[in-house]
Amino acid sequence: MFGNNKTLSCGCRVKTICPCCVQSQYQSSNLEPFFCPRLKTYVLRGPRGFTGPRGLQGMPGVNSITSFASFASLALQPLTPNADVLLSSVIIHGTAITHSGTNIGLGAGSYLVVYNLDVSQQLEGSVTFSLIVNNTSNSNSQVEALAPAGGMVAMGANTIVNVANNSTMTLRNIGSQSVTAQNVSLSILKIA
Repeated sequence: MFGNNKTLSCGCRVKTICPCCVQSQYQSSNLEPFFCPRLKTYVLRGPRGFTGPRGLQGMPGVNSITSFASFASLALQPLTPNADVLLSSVIIHGTAITHSGTNIGLGAGSYLVVYNLDVSQQLEGSVTFSLIVNNTSNSNSQVEALAPAGGMVAMGANTIVNVANNSTMTLRNIGSQSVTAQNVSLSILKIA
């Protein structure tokens, strides 16, 4: 004869084998015994309840990435002071970014812009590049490096560009010396 089921403070149910026996029979939801480590005893769990009804579907998410572009140019490009880098190998998604030669068109919004290039010059000296937005240097994108004579230096920067209206952007040699650029890459992601 079995005793009554008893619920313990941890939520486990104990089913006693007989009132005078100190051992208990414990069962899980598949009617097999399991050990309750908190109580240090075997317990019997009640049957699993039915799965509740499915909730309402949530609102669809918003894809904040509406436009992006990637440009690359591996060729050697001689650049005089204030000359813009020619960009090719274009991949553009969306309508906020356009391209023609050295010019990148940006619709109103905020953009993450990342650029990298290798630069060399004949004489040792300072080399400076910057993104130019509507004929104004973006100071956050300006990078300067000391290039050895006849050697090469890697340059790059990333910044957020905010434009209120349709705008034009270029990557420009704003240094005072003629240089040669190669392995140019420039990526743009519209973030707002």
